[in-house]
Order: sequence, then structure tokens, then C-alpha cells
Amino acid sequence: MFDRMVTYEKARKAVQQCELPGYFLDFHQGGRQGGDTLLVTFENADPVRDRLAADRRPWGFDFLQKQGFSILGVKPKAVDWYRGADLHGFFRSAAFAGFADRFRRRIFYGSSMGGYAALAFSDCGEGHEAIAFNPQSTLDPALVPWERRYPEGRAQDWSGDFADARRARHSRRALVVYDPFFAPDRRHVQRLPAAGITAFKVPLVGHAVAQWLARMGTLRPLVLGRIEGSLTPASMAQLARPRRGLPRYYSQLARTTRRPGVIRRCIAELEARGLDEGMLREFLPMFRRQALWLEAECMARGHLASDPASLAAHRVLAEALLGQQRGAEALGLLQAAEALWPGNPDLAALQARLAEPRLAEPLPAG
Repeated sequence: MFDRMVTYEKARKAVQQCELPGYFLDFHQGGRQGGDTLLVTFENADPVRDRLAADRRPWGFDFLQKQGFSILGVKPKAVDWYRGADLHGFFRSAAFAGFADRFRRRIFYGSSMGGYAALAFSDCGEGHEAIAFNPQSTLDPALVPWERRYPEGRAQDWSGDFADARRARHSRRALVVYDPFFAPDRRHVQRLPAAGITAFKVPLVGHAVAQWLARMGTLRPLVLGRIEGSLTPASMAQLARPRRGLPRYYSQLARTTRRPGVIRRCIAELEARGLDEGMLREFLPMFRRQALWLEAECMARGHLASDPASLAAHRVLAEALLGQQRGAEALGLLQAAEALWPGNPDLAALQARLAEPRLAEPLPAG
């Protein structure tokens, strides 16, 4: 089945590979401890070095290799949500069935686009398992018309095989990890059949759950615990708890809650941990919605004290001043910012507001 060898950058040993028209499939045989467990891994849609590079590492390869597992890494040549008929034929083939039978356990593993694939392709044979982080159930517009993300995926042909993870019949043991407060991911998980699904909820981290679990130091014990069969509801709750040490947790909580007191506590936590540009941009719609202009001003001024060249802080501060009817101060700030970022459309829009008669009216949330 595998007809050539490839060597990854800085790798000591080559792996076996076969190539389909739309995919590379890499196989690494694990060691004596763990080698009888096969992890079938699927990439997500995040940018990679070169999708046409045959020698790039599969998703999760280094981590799984260190644990001694065998790995079949599926690497798409395009962000196609694994809708290629060539790949579907591979997983339905007698050749793959015979290959998979060599292993005591077969676990399909991926995140987001790869999480969809892990759930959907685990349907290709009896006894397969899945570990899926923030998966989509499908991107068929007829089945999930509310899904507006991933135009590349929604444009694929969703007829034919493996089109809906909801219909997967054979995956009786699937771990699905997601943020229940992130509505698009929650809606996909709600479409899945409850039978055979273990849901691990990691609240208030957003879509990239695996990334945040890794930062928390809990991704490894979660995955190994699932593979080894040691996960319990109590241990999963313990693994989710460190998220409260992440700035991301407080950022998401502040944007989710409608309670001003909770928002103020979140802001205090974030200021103690250090804000970044992304958080300031994410907070702006919340400040508009809640009209918390004094809090917005304090946050922006605090950030500018450590980073005077922060565009996001200038924008938040200008809107906070306008929201408090302090147009003259806002004008001076915007004129200074214009010298740093000439022609910036966001700053230009704020300056245009200064010509309006009702400077106190906040910009519409969005």
C-alpha cells in the first residue's frame, strides 16, 4: 500500500508514504509499547508551510510518536474538508481494512476540519474510535444553513460518502472536546447522536480548544487518558480547571456575560495578566454594547502606558472619549494617531464622527 519513503526535516527515521491525487498518507510504525494502537490523524484548515510538500509532518505527529503509537497521517493537498472521492475510496477499500486489522485499536484523531474527518471516517469499519476537538458535523449548506464559516469547505461537494458525521454508525466510542459557550461549535455537537459520544466541555476558550489545552498543559493527559481508558468525569473536570489561569478565559467571559460587575472583574484579571492587541479589538463590541466607556478608557490608557504605539488602544480610547462626550480630547488623540497610521480607515471613521452633532452616541455594535 505504501510505495515510498519520506524523511521529515530534522527527523532521524523515514516514514512510509503513498500518494493519492488529493492527499498524502504517511505511515509510522510505533514501538513495542503502544505500537498496536493506530492513530489516524487529520489536519485542520490552519495555514501550513506548503500543502503540496510531501515531507511535511502530519497533524499531531511529534506528540504521538513520542508516546510510541503507530500513526497514519492524512495530509490534504488543499483545504477541501476531505471531500475527495479518492480518499473516500481508500478508507472503504479492502487494502485499508486489512491494514487496520493489524492493530488492536484504531483511533481517528483531529481538530476542526480534522475533527469532522475523525468523526466521519471512523464510520469506515467496525470498532473504530475517535477523538475530535471542536469538530464540524458537516458543512453541507442544506443540513447546516446557519454555518457561515469556512467558505472553502461549504463550497465542496457534500453528496456521497462520509458527508455527515451525524450518520456515522460504527464509532461507538468518540470523545468530542468543545467550548459549549461557542455557539457554532455547540450547534455542530448537538447534531451528533448522543449514543457513544463522550462530551468534554471546556468553557470560555473559543474554537481552538486543542491549542488552549496545550497551553494549559492538559492536552497530553487528556489524550493519553482517553487512549489508556483512565478518563473519568471527575478527571475531565480537573483537566478543564486550569483554563481559569488563561487570559483567554477572562476575555471570553467578559464578551459573553451581560453583567457589568463580572466584566469589571474580568478586566481586572486581564490587566493583571497583560493585555494584547487582539484582546483590545475583541473587547470593543462589548464596550459598545454595555456602554462601559469609563472601563474602556482605563483599559486603553493602561495598555498605552506600556505600548504607546498600540493602534487598538488608540481606537478603544477614542471611542471611549466619544462615548463620554469628550469630543475635543478624542480629536486630539485621533490627530496624533493619524501621524502614526496615516490613512487608517478605522481612525478616519472616528474622525468623521466628530463632525456629527451627537458625539455622545456610541458607534453601533459589530
